[in-house]
Amino acid sequence: MTTPQLREPPPDWPGSLPEYLVNEALIELGKEPDLDFFYQSPFAGGRMQRGGLVIDFIFVNPPDLAINV
Repeated sequence: MTTPQLREPPPDWPGSLPEYLVNEALIELGKEPDLDFFYQSPFAGGRMQRGGLVIDFIFVNPPDLAINV
């Protein structure tokens, strides 16, 4: 069994290492950013609104699927 290589995010990556790894895994699975899923999507007003939040990954299809890393 081989150990997967840990890839470092590029300097301009706006999130954490675990978020970057999830993003890369989704792309390897054939998902297209900004077509199949969105990264750091504001929900219910985002951080600026009381009760709002930012979802790490939200999917277009299937709808209503979100992942917070």
